[in-house]
Amino acid sequence: MHTLQAHKKTREMKTSPLITKEAMGNELISRNFGKRDEKMKLQTVTYSESNELFAVFKQYMMPTIDGAIGWDEDFQFDGFVENIKRDWFRWLIVRNEKAGLVCFRTIESRIHIHLLIVFHPFQRQGLARQFFRLIESKHKSKCLSLSSLKNNKIAIYMYTKYGFKVIAEDEHFYSFIKFNTNREVP
Repeated sequence: MHTLQAHKKTREMKTSPLITKEAMGNELISRNFGKRDEKMKLQTVTYSESNELFAVFKQYMMPTIDGAIGWDEDFQFDGFVENIKRDWFRWLIVRNEKAGLVCFRTIESRIHIHLLIVFHPFQRQGLARQFFRLIESKHKSKCLSLSSLKNNKIAIYMYTKYGFKVIAEDEHFYSFIKFNTNREVP
C-alpha cells in the first residue's frame, strides 16, 4: 500500500473504545483539549498494526532525513526493521483516534526516545509535552535521552523548550538529555 494511502487509512480508522489501563497495560493522562477534558493514552501497537509503523515513519520523517543525509528507502527500511522492536512502540490516542506514534525503551538509567511523531491534525496541542511528563512521572529515577537531526528545527526548539540539553553532536545529529526534575532521592 502506498505510504500516503496507508496513513489516510490509519487516520480514518477509529480505535476501539478506551479500555481501563489495568486491562490493557496502557497509560492515561489528562489534557484539556478545547472545552472538554480529554485523555491522552499510550496504546500498545498490536502485531497486526506492525505494517503501519514504517509507513508512518516514512511519511513524517522522510522530508527531514532526505534534507539532511538523503533518503535511501532500502537502508531506512532495513534499519527500521532490524534495529527497532515493535514492543517499543505506542500509539498516542486522543478521543479514540490515533494522534501520533512514539517509540521508546529503557537503557540502563535512562529512557531513550527513538521516535516521537504527532500527526498533523494534533500538532501544537501539547501532546509531546504531555508524553514527556507521563514518561517522567512513571520513571522518576530515570532521565530522558533522544537524538535529532540538526535540520529538524521545530523538534530541536521543542526539546530545548522542554528542558533537554545537547550533550553531543556530529555532522548531522544532536544528542539530548533531560534529567528528571521529579527524581526520587533516596
